[in-house]
Parts: sequence; C-alpha cells; structure tokens
Amino acid sequence: MEHLDVMEEYVKLETRNLEKELLHAQEEVKRIQSVPLVIGQFLEAVDQDHAIVGSTTGSNYFVRVLSILDRELLKPGCSVALHKYSNALVE
Repeated sequence: MEHLDVMEEYVKLETRNLEKELLHAQEEVKRIQSVPLVIGQFLEAVDQDHAIVGSTTGSNYFVRVLSILDRELLKPGCSVALHKYSNALVE
C-alpha cells in the first residue's frame, strides 16, 4: 500500500510539473506572436519544420515554421504572418 502512495504522489508531482511547462510554453508562444509581424506569402514547404516564403519586399526566405501551426492550412499562395526579426512563420 505504501508503494501505491509513493507512486500516487510521484504522479501528482509530475502532473504539476507538466502543467507548469505547458503554461511556460504557451506564454512563450504568445511572446513570439506579440512581436510585430510581417505579412508574407507561403510558397512551399521544405520539410515539417521549414518553408520558403515570399516577403512584401520581394525577397524569398527559408524560414522555420512554428510547431503549433496546422500544416494542412499552408497552401502555396496563402498569406502568412512572419516574425519581424527572425522571419519565422508564426501564423
């Protein structure tokens, strides 16, 4: 019985830690998305984490795609929001 109590306490502690990590990750996403964004055009996916986008200045960029984005919505020619400084695709 004591073993079950120890395991239960461990699971509760891990759950609290994971909830804190989730909250931190959500805050980080909000922080990234709160930076002034630049509008661009999605050109093509390179792999699961990267794409080529065109900016309003006419330049094309190889950029990182934020992991929370739905890749199914990224179609060639669609408008996207890019992080102002890193050009990462965030929306």
